[in-house]
Amino acid sequence: MRSCTIIAAFVSLCFLGACDGSHDQDGTPSGVQGAEPDGAGEPNADGPAARHTYTVRGLVVDLPAPDRPASDFVLEHEEIPDFVRSDGSLGMPAMRMPFSSEEPIDLSRIEIGDKVELEWIVWWDGSYPHSIIRNIRVLDPATPLALPGEGG
Repeated sequence: MRSCTIIAAFVSLCFLGACDGSHDQDGTPSGVQGAEPDGAGEPNADGPAARHTYTVRGLVVDLPAPDRPASDFVLEHEEIPDFVRSDGSLGMPAMRMPFSSEEPIDLSRIEIGDKVELEWIVWWDGSYPHSIIRNIRVLDPATPLALPGEGG
């Protein structure tokens, strides 16, 4: 039940925070590193049903509670200009957002306040998002991040 809440929050944030249409792109999205053909439905090469992999950098705001592993992993993340939304449009602004993964992720070396980089694999089944987090690593604390309210 908790994972449904996380996914619902994810969908809400994606649509409320990322649907301003202010991110014009021409040509092939630079951060979309390719489609993986397995997963929900039969994804095409470019559309929302394809699996798109993004490199996401951000500041850890909250971690799952040890007694509730399905609770929120929350990042304040940088803009993802090439994020493919469910309608095929592009862009997600920098924001605070819960992340969920359909595969287990090891957060044992991650602490609140860490700057991290991760691979975020996202695909859509209609308007329902699926995601996997992989290769999370802690960045040097001096790494500048382009977050709202920060100078870089």
